[in-house]
Amino acid sequence: MSIDTLIGAETLSEQGRATVVPQIALFSHYTGIIDSLERYNKMPGQKILVVDDSWTELTMIVTPLRNSGFDVVTAIDGDEAVEKVFRERPQCIVLDVVLPKQNGFQLCRKLKSFEASKHIPIILLTSKNTPLDRSWGLRQGADLYITKPFNSDELVASVRSLV
Repeated sequence: MSIDTLIGAETLSEQGRATVVPQIALFSHYTGIIDSLERYNKMPGQKILVVDDSWTELTMIVTPLRNSGFDVVTAIDGDEAVEKVFRERPQCIVLDVVLPKQNGFQLCRKLKSFEASKHIPIILLTSKNTPLDRSWGLRQGADLYITKPFNSDELVASVRSLV
């Protein structure tokens, strides 16, 4: 069965324009597919890049974002993050500070210096919790600075406020 059959058939209106006739109610047993489509339509293009070198931390950050309807891509070091910023074009970056290859402060400064990425909001999410760390992170161009351990609802709200 095609996806067109699940979400509606394309027909021509009297003006000759293509329109979609919804048929979702007829296929209620495909709720998993339809829920995914509805979630995608609610957050179109809301791609978030999460950068952390700890699998546990990545999981704790990614799960609430995905559960809130965001499309999440991940990177485990600064070099991979730069590559994914330009390939994936995220609308927001959640960035750890302590990373291999280049730390989050360096990466934030670099991304804010490129014309193609300076508009992307960056949230530094880190265990570095001194006032000096926070001040330095914001001076590097971060839009928000959140310390670990973090509240999942606060993280999701912060991302939503920036996209």
